[in-house]
Amino acid sequence: MTDATGTLQNSYSYGAWGELRASSTTVANSYEYTGREFAEEGLYFYRARYLDPGLGKLISKDLMGRIEGNSPYTYVSNNPVNFTDPFGLRKWRYLNDPEKPVYPVDPEIEHMLDCLEKELGGLGFVVTSGKRDDPPHDKGAADVSSWRGGMDLIDPCQVIMAARRCGFKRACQHKTMKHFHIDIDPYGKRGECGEAGWGDYMDPCKKCIR
Repeated sequence: MTDATGTLQNSYSYGAWGELRASSTTVANSYEYTGREFAEEGLYFYRARYLDPGLGKLISKDLMGRIEGNSPYTYVSNNPVNFTDPFGLRKWRYLNDPEKPVYPVDPEIEHMLDCLEKELGGLGFVVTSGKRDDPPHDKGAADVSSWRGGMDLIDPCQVIMAARRCGFKRACQHKTMKHFHIDIDPYGKRGECGEAGWGDYMDPCKKCIR
């Protein structure tokens, strides 16, 4: 951690699950592993749940009743190198590229993602991109893709229709068929899959790129 001049003030070294291995601190700081607060009980506060770095598990059950790896306490599918879960609600893909930072989705659409998962019968998906610094991803949007044989097991049109039932205003599949873009169109940008600004996307319910 550096100050406004770029001078190093604090440094930390962690194990995969946030076990503190070494540190050097000059100023007080409560935000540590993955940018979450370290509580006095030796836990990290992930908003909806706490993570125990010693166990590598969340200490309360998944709020949606998901079971990953035979446990409702699993943190990011036991893969903290490639995934993170900033709100204790859902894992999202961590892209280790400082030139293309990826942030979690807006909390306001978390319940809509929960709805989507229910509509899909619990089939797994992962958020590969949430909020970032370019429209239409700067608010109320997410890219979602299959995880371990989830959404790719069903007709992509079912994903689109489920997203619409859950309140998303726009739902498109990328032409590579690797992910879906869904958003609530917060700025009224409009535009449909395949139209201007959305040329790389298609509506699988119509089986074509328009």
